[in-house]
Amino acid sequence: DLTVEINKYNKQAAEDAKKLSKEQVEALFDDLESQYKLGEISEAEYYAALAKLRDEYLDETSDKWLETTLAINEYNEKIAAETINSYQSAIDDIQKKQQSFASKLLGTYDLIEKTTKTYQFGNLPEVTVEYTELADLNQQTADMQAYADALEAVKNRGNLPSGFFSELRDLSMDEGLEYANALLRLSDKDFAEYVKAWQERKDVADEISKEMYSDEASALASALEEEFGQLPEDFFDLGEDSAEKYGEGFMNSLPALMESIKAQITSGLSSIMASALTSSLATAATAGTTYNNTYNVQPSAGESTQAQLLAISNTQNLNEQRGV
Repeated sequence: DLTVEINKYNKQAAEDAKKLSKEQVEALFDDLESQYKLGEISEAEYYAALAKLRDEYLDETSDKWLETTLAINEYNEKIAAETINSYQSAIDDIQKKQQSFASKLLGTYDLIEKTTKTYQFGNLPEVTVEYTELADLNQQTADMQAYADALEAVKNRGNLPSGFFSELRDLSMDEGLEYANALLRLSDKDFAEYVKAWQERKDVADEISKEMYSDEASALASALEEEFGQLPEDFFDLGEDSAEKYGEGFMNSLPALMESIKAQITSGLSSIMASALTSSLATAATAGTTYNNTYNVQPSAGESTQAQLLAISNTQNLNEQRGV
């Protein structure tokens, strides 16, 4: 049977491939380590490849296998800890917000209530007496639930722009309930128009705030242009997505890497600049930006900018040692 023979051949070929000399196996591990240290592959790629080399070429009883396995396990534990810490940080942040919100609700009320009554006996002067009573906690609970129901009802109307609900939620309980009930009284059409007007109002406020700090933003833009060269027109139009849009598809050459870095810096810069200012600062020309150093390393396109810069720095050091 041809299929059986092919499978036998492939199995034998795989077994033969494993029969490398000790020197050849060590060379594979050394080459992988060099790629990692030069930044050509990411840490995750390195340890994935390391595990593959271990499984294919190392005897489980060897010291090298144990050493490699311990290194992989240490990396896995580090990643697990980082992941847990990241999620725990997010959880802690949400819990703090929840606690703050609960404090706001409870802080709306007093546990005791004071009332006064005025008495007059015959022709004697009036006498005012102050009474202290326990607050009606059941009524407070009912009020808080009514408030929560009103906020949820607003949220469930849907199509709320970013920041709309958080603004409502951050109001005091009394103001929030009053605002929510007013919103709920609107028809769907009126509600949609109100939300649209709210967004326009927010956009204008954001634009004005950027204009008020235009001098600072302009100075940063000028510094960026001086450092990296002229900026393309669409840099600022892309806004927060500029780094992703402009850097999309860049591969492994230094000019492409520098353009990616420029795009990422511009992404943050564009978020603080008024649209009129960015239009006047941005220029269409990107030609003429040159880089004098030639690097042999090819940074991974999936790597972070920091890792790519490290790769370039490491290779530059090697080139200097070689006299390149």
